[in-house]
Amino acid sequence: MENPRLIQTNNLKKGIELLDEAKLENKLYYFVGGTGIGKTTIFNYYQRTHPDTLVTNIKPAEPASYFYAKLLCQISGEDFSLIFNNSQKRIHNFIEEASFEILEKTQIKLLIIDEIGNFKRQFIPYLRQISDNISHKCGIILASPPDFKDRLLYWSNKGVPGISEVLTRINYTHEFLSPSFDDIQKLCVSYNISRKKVWHWIYRNSDNMRTAINYIIAYLNGRLEI
Repeated sequence: MENPRLIQTNNLKKGIELLDEAKLENKLYYFVGGTGIGKTTIFNYYQRTHPDTLVTNIKPAEPASYFYAKLLCQISGEDFSLIFNNSQKRIHNFIEEASFEILEKTQIKLLIIDEIGNFKRQFIPYLRQISDNISHKCGIILASPPDFKDRLLYWSNKGVPGISEVLTRINYTHEFLSPSFDDIQKLCVSYNISRKKVWHWIYRNSDNMRTAINYIIAYLNGRLEI
C-alpha cells in the first residue's frame, strides 16, 4: 500500500522554500538528511511541479566519468552507449558539454545532484567544475546523508586536495529533521488512521518517514498491534 498523497511535512515546506531560493538566486545549497527522511521525495515532487528543474543522482560506487556522461545524456537526450562506450572523452569533457547544454540549450534553472555520498573521495572535486561553469545562471543542490557531511569536513581539515574548494562554494547547508508529531498525525490521517494511540506510538518509534510508513502498513495489514 502506498501513501495516497504527498504529506505537507515541515521538511517538505522548508525544502521547497530553499529550492525556490537557490533557483531564484543561483545559489549552491547542500541538503543533509538520513535515509528515509524525505529528501528524494521532495526533489522528485519539485521536479514534477517545476519543469525548469533537473534531478539526477549518483549510484553507489559510480565512477565520475560514468555519472557525468549519464548527466550529459539526461540533458541532451543522446544515447548513453554511444556517448560513453565509443568515446575517448574524459570527465572534464563530459562536464563541459553538460554545462554547455544546461546554459545554452535548455531552460534548466536548478540542478539537483542527489546522493553525492556515493562518490569516492577523489571524485568530489569535480563538483567544483560544474558549479563554476553554471552557477551564474543556475542554482545547484547537493544532497547526502549526515555521515558524508562529516567525512567532507574531516577531509577538508586534513587538507585533502579539492575538498575545501567544494565546501567554500556552498552558500548554505540545511539539515532535515526527524518527523514531528504533526507530520506523523498527517501521515496517519492520510491512511485513515484516527486512533491517537497509534499516532503517538508511531511518532515515538519513527525517526524518519519511511519507517513511519512501514509501521502504518504493518498496522493496517494486521502485523502490528498497538
